[in-house]
Amino acid sequence: MVYGQLHQLIEQSKWNEALLALRAVPAVQSDASETHRDDLPLHMACDRRAPDDVIVELLKHNPSAVKHVGRGGNLPLHIATQRNLSYDVVETIIRAYPAALDCRNSSNYTPRDFGHDDQYAFQGLSRPTACWHQLMTDEKREEAQDTKLHTLHESIDAALTALQKSNDNFDDMTSRLDHVEKTLQDLENLRAQDLEGTITKLETSISDSMQKIENRLSTVEDDVKAAAARDFMARAASRAHQSDVAKMQKSSAEEVKRLQKEVEQLRVHTKIPKNAEKNVSTPKIKSAA
Repeated sequence: MVYGQLHQLIEQSKWNEALLALRAVPAVQSDASETHRDDLPLHMACDRRAPDDVIVELLKHNPSAVKHVGRGGNLPLHIATQRNLSYDVVETIIRAYPAALDCRNSSNYTPRDFGHDDQYAFQGLSRPTACWHQLMTDEKREEAQDTKLHTLHESIDAALTALQKSNDNFDDMTSRLDHVEKTLQDLENLRAQDLEGTITKLETSISDSMQKIENRLSTVEDDVKAAAARDFMARAASRAHQSDVAKMQKSSAEEVKRLQKEVEQLRVHTKIPKNAEKNVSTPKIKSAA
């Protein structure tokens, strides 16, 4: 049994100081588990009608205090109902230890026997202990379901966020693909333009080359025709020359015959010495090559 600082503050009803000490001073926090005259600080606080937050803070530092039997065989719930503490305090103590509803003190009273001025607190005390157990079991199950539901909602939110991000990525990818497609189309157009330019240049080059070849062929053809014409003219001139030579030979032969005939006639009319006749001979005519 220890009579510590917490016990003193409760006996003196210094609730603000007690609350601050419970929240900040470890030595005072440990006093919550120490008895004084068989009562724990929780019993003492309930008996002196401490504020709700002080009682809740005492339960926080010593949850098993609701099961401790103090003076007169009273549990904290016996004292809370006798002192008509708030519904929140009564419900908090019942939830911490529902079996206290059926426990009897030294006077053979249960907490239900004292009743309560608050309607809700009275209903809570009148509720069967099994109902409290079932209620808390259901609440735990609901809390677990709520936790699962909350987790599920978080998972759904995360999935929706991921889906939205995926959609954004898809939209971004689609935009990038459109940009790439446009770039490729531009490149194809440039290649087509370059190809058309190359083809045009090639056609121009081929046309120029063909024109040069045609001009060259025309020149060669003209040269061939000129050579053929010169050859023809040369052959024609040669044939004309040969014809002239033949005519000259024929004319010379006819002239020789005429001269011979005249000589014969002169020989008939005049007697020509034989020596002179010998000196008269047929002239030689050079043939033209």
